[in-house]
Amino acid sequence: MTLFYLDEPVVEELLQGPTMFALLGSAAVFATGAVLFGITMVRARVHPRVPAVAYIVALPALAVAARLPDTVLTSGLHVVAGATLVWLSVSLVPAPARATVAAASRA
Repeated sequence: MTLFYLDEPVVEELLQGPTMFALLGSAAVFATGAVLFGITMVRARVHPRVPAVAYIVALPALAVAARLPDTVLTSGLHVVAGATLVWLSVSLVPAPARATVAAASRA
């Protein structure tokens, strides 16, 4: 991520050395971890199935798309990943607490 803020010649020099392997390795570890964690969420059946599957797809895709220029596709991918994380977060709130929050917001 910090490479976006560097000048192009500096980035080219950094990517010729071991920095490239560190960045690719970190992206691979992130993508692998996201897939394994997503599979665990699907198998555990604690979270809704749709956002758990979306987690498996969207978060590793973010790691792949990190080097792409900003387009409608990459922006949409960020929105999908964010919505997935929000949906999973909301699913962790117990149902009575959700009802209490909803009732308090109406008052």
